[in-house]
Amino acid sequence: MTGTKENAPTRVGRLDTPGDVRREAARLYRAARRGEVEASDASRLATVLNLIVRSLEVHELEERIQQLEDQR
Repeated sequence: MTGTKENAPTRVGRLDTPGDVRREAARLYRAARRGEVEASDASRLATVLNLIVRSLEVHELEERIQQLEDQR
């Protein structure tokens, strides 16, 4: 997706940790408040960010459970 500077795609940072996702959500919120992102688009993107953070949390829990089982 390319285009003029007005609608050029924005680079997104890494989303590998809940902290990364939190920073991206804060960036999205600020952009929406400034009117740079439509509220409906921000809502959809926030939903995706929520899905990502939940997936990261589940993955972390799976790893912790596996570590505990390996200690038996």
